[in-house]
Amino acid sequence: MSNITYNRDKVEKFKLAFQEYQNAKEIFKEEMQQFQTTMEFMSGVESDILTSSDSVDSGYVINDNGILMKISGNSATTYESSKNNVVDIGSKKAFVTDIEYQGDKSSIHDTNKLYQVGLNDLLYNKDIENVVTNDFKYVTTTNQPDISAHTDCNLNHLTQCSARAKMKNKPYYGIAGGTDSTNVSICNCYIFDAQPTDIVTERIKTTTVDALNTNKTAYLATLMDGNFYKIHKSIYSDNYTAFYEYDTTKDTNLTELINGDYTDNSVGLNPFVGNGINSIQITELGKSSCAGK
Repeated sequence: MSNITYNRDKVEKFKLAFQEYQNAKEIFKEEMQQFQTTMEFMSGVESDILTSSDSVDSGYVINDNGILMKISGNSATTYESSKNNVVDIGSKKAFVTDIEYQGDKSSIHDTNKLYQVGLNDLLYNKDIENVVTNDFKYVTTTNQPDISAHTDCNLNHLTQCSARAKMKNKPYYGIAGGTDSTNVSICNCYIFDAQPTDIVTERIKTTTVDALNTNKTAYLATLMDGNFYKIHKSIYSDNYTAFYEYDTTKDTNLTELINGDYTDNSVGLNPFVGNGINSIQITELGKSSCAGK
C-alpha cells in the first residue's frame, strides 16, 4: 500500500488558500465590473447623469459630463471613498475623480480637463522624439488641423501637438505656421496615421554670385516679379530705361539669379513694378493759367 500523504493540517491549509482565491476573485470581478461601468459612462452609454444644474455637496462641483471634482482647498470628504469610480448620487450617476478643481465654480460646465488625466506627462522631448532629419522635413497635406492657434508657432505649440498625437495614438505629427487669408498669424497642428508622401524636397535655393566678372555686381535684390537678381550699376535709377519702361531685349543691367516660380511670370511681370505700371510715356507736363480781376 502507498503511504497517505494528506492529513488534517494540509486539508485546512488548502481550504484557507482556496477561500483566499475565492475572495481575490470576487474583488477582481468587482473591479472589472467597476471598470466596465466607468468605460460605459465615459463613452456616453449612461444617459441619466448629474450635470452642473444638479445639487451636490457644497465642497464639490460637477460638469455637464457628470464628472464630480472637489474644489481645491476645500476640506469636504463626502465622496472621498468613491474616488475614480462611477457612483449613484440620488437617482443619477456621476464619476468621482481625484483631480481637484481649481477654476471658477460658475464655469465648471465648460471644462474638459477631467477627460485629460495624465496629459501633463505627455511632453515633447527633442532629444528622443522621432524627428525626421533628412531633406523631407516639409510635406503638403489636405488634412484639417487638430489644433489651431492665432499666433506665431513656438515650442509650446510643438509640445501640445506632440501630446495630442500621443493621446490619439498617432505616429506622425507636424506644425505649420504663417498667416491666414486675413493676414493674421496662425499655427496649425496636423496629426497623421502615415507619413504624407507629397514631399516638398526643396525649401532653399542657392546660387553663386560672381562679383569679379565683366558685369560686376553692385548689389542683389528680389524685385517685384518675385525673382532674385544681381544688379550691375551702383546707382539704382540707372537701371531704369526711359523712366518706368523696362525692355528685356535692351537692358544689360540685371542678371536673373533665381526664378521665383510665380505663376504670373508666364505673363511677363516687370521686375521693378510687378503687375502695376510697366511702361509710361509723358508727352507734356500740362499747363494752366489764371486770369486776374
